[in-house]
Amino acid sequence: MLEQRTILENMILTGLRGVGKTVLLDSFKPLAVERNWIWVGSDLSESTSIDEDSMAVRIFTDLAPVTSRVVVDTKLVHSAGFTATAETVPHTLNYQALIDTYNRTPGLALDKLKSVLEIAWHALSNAGRFSGI
Repeated sequence: MLEQRTILENMILTGLRGVGKTVLLDSFKPLAVERNWIWVGSDLSESTSIDEDSMAVRIFTDLAPVTSRVVVDTKLVHSAGFTATAETVPHTLNYQALIDTYNRTPGLALDKLKSVLEIAWHALSNAGRFSGI
């Protein structure tokens, strides 16, 4: 699955508590990183998975440290006064930008999450030679 150019297959790993899901995923991480995938993830507790919005927030919390390093836009901000100067301020996909995009996107939680992940992937793929997230 890590060799796919166009992602046509995904994997969901489920199981009872204590059977080794996290250990298995931890063994996948070096394989993914070796193949230029960005590894983002965490354990999701029951309280996190109460509803789709809570799960999306958790995903953005894990994704933001990676995407917040990518500058997607810059703005020229002018200061006030007679000796006004201009400063270029970078705009990154930090946590707040991910949440704002999620909240502005119309549709169901799944549609909103997909939109944010597509934007994040576009920014990350432009910033480097990655195979996927």
